[in-house]
Amino acid sequence: AMVGATRLQGTFVDEQGLNSLPGALNEAYADYFAATQTGEPTIGLYSLTDLAASDFCGVTAEDSATENYARDLRAERRCPDDLVSEVHADSEIFSSALWAIREEYGALQADTIVLYAALELTDTSDFNAASELTVQGANDLYGPEVGARVEAIFEARNLIGCDRIMPIDKVGSRDIE
Repeated sequence: AMVGATRLQGTFVDEQGLNSLPGALNEAYADYFAATQTGEPTIGLYSLTDLAASDFCGVTAEDSATENYARDLRAERRCPDDLVSEVHADSEIFSSALWAIREEYGALQADTIVLYAALELTDTSDFNAASELTVQGANDLYGPEVGARVEAIFEARNLIGCDRIMPIDKVGSRDIE
């Protein structure tokens, strides 16, 4: 509901090829806003823990921070190192940055910054665009010091200017070098 049904769906083509990051952003924001409701950074512990023996697009439960398919927003992931071209797995890269902002600034300030950016996203937004909008929101709402710290959080995960190029044989695998 926070993201909406008409944005962040599907894929688009850019200079690097087929870009599926809008779907990953959809999942990242959905997880972030769900986690804000409970104040808990782990999503799906109840519903996704019995899937440990499953393999989705090469991503196994052992690849996740929780050793099942629950997503832990505290697990720091990086672009493109942790990209696997599966929106649920790829979402952890961005949602971990959003949760780091929340840990840095608290629920009210972080949620305000994140929602500011989320309202500007389009069906061709990717990690770079969403990161830039979030930094802009932090600057506009709370000033350049907060904006610089939010930018550093995204840079630590290589979300600003990330080339999502990876060898085809690494699609679906967490051990991208």
